[in-house]
Amino acid sequence: GQTVTPQTLDSNAPFALGTDSALTGDGDMGDEIRAAQSIRGIPPERIFEMVTTRAASIFRLPKASGEIREHGPADVVAVADHGQSPAEALACLYPDLVITGGRIRLISRRLLSRNSGLHLPHLQRLSVEGRGECLVDADVSFLHKTAAGILGPEFRLAGKRVSL
Repeated sequence: GQTVTPQTLDSNAPFALGTDSALTGDGDMGDEIRAAQSIRGIPPERIFEMVTTRAASIFRLPKASGEIREHGPADVVAVADHGQSPAEALACLYPDLVITGGRIRLISRRLLSRNSGLHLPHLQRLSVEGRGECLVDADVSFLHKTAAGILGPEFRLAGKRVSL
């Protein structure tokens, strides 16, 4: 894709916001959202739609995708609540919890420490520079070894250092 001008965004044409591969791109989704928010005149609510309901519509996902709705898909990204609106919370997109298909795929150490009753032995530790430590539902050791074998031991994910 390519970056559009504020005038094009004002046209009400359907736009979604996304990112390139974390291995080849210099930023992650949070970085892309902050870049979009730096464009003068784009309200946070518009950017929120670009990563939720509008994106789901453009990609022709099933009804109720991109929003929390009864009987909708159980896919959720949760961030810390600092009293802002959901649209404003995107500026600090550091997920504490990611659920897809009703299953925990990522949980931050911070959130896990507040929920000591959770037993998640299948999750593996991952630390991303500037993002902190989390546990993820992936074979992180294998993925890290494979990426390091191809890209070298100091590879970056979305421009950030990764450690196990």
